[in-house]
Amino acid sequence: MSQKTFSAYDLLLAAFAPEPEDAAHLLQIQWDKLATFFDLKGSGIIDGERLADEVIDIATRKLQEGTAIIDIRAFLYETAKYVWLNHYRKMKRAHRSLDEYEYQAKLSTLDTQNAELESIKAKCYQRCLRALDAADLELLTEYSLGNTQTRQSLADRNGMSRNSLTVRINRLRASLRKCQAACLKKNG
Repeated sequence: MSQKTFSAYDLLLAAFAPEPEDAAHLLQIQWDKLATFFDLKGSGIIDGERLADEVIDIATRKLQEGTAIIDIRAFLYETAKYVWLNHYRKMKRAHRSLDEYEYQAKLSTLDTQNAELESIKAKCYQRCLRALDAADLELLTEYSLGNTQTRQSLADRNGMSRNSLTVRINRLRASLRKCQAACLKKNG
């Protein structure tokens, strides 16, 4: 451990308690609470632990910079809220850039144990997409890849209001989900 890292860790421990053993115990408890906070927010176990580490790193950096932190627990909690918001925004951006079903497939492949089932899901999804009208498929693709402005122009081009477009997309997605569920039921 380098001197810089060692002193940073000492600064962090000192923010919790004067005795290093007590401080290390309190730090571990706080880290567990942070990981649980992120897990309950929906980040999953791996990301929850990574985000808890990120919060601790931010607090350590602030202490190294000489920032006076009066209540370390309150600081960690407030920092955790901002770290969560940032993580959530990144997740939403990733979700927007992928089609809803590709996003679900990406999430499910993280812990998939049955490759055959994934293959069947993908085939069913592709079969359901091919069953859509070309116009509906194009509309769904443009909507899924767009943002608020492009969606408004998409609604204008199709002669409908933004709300009507959203309702139509939701119906298309619901029919895709229903088609995929029926295909999965039929194929295994």
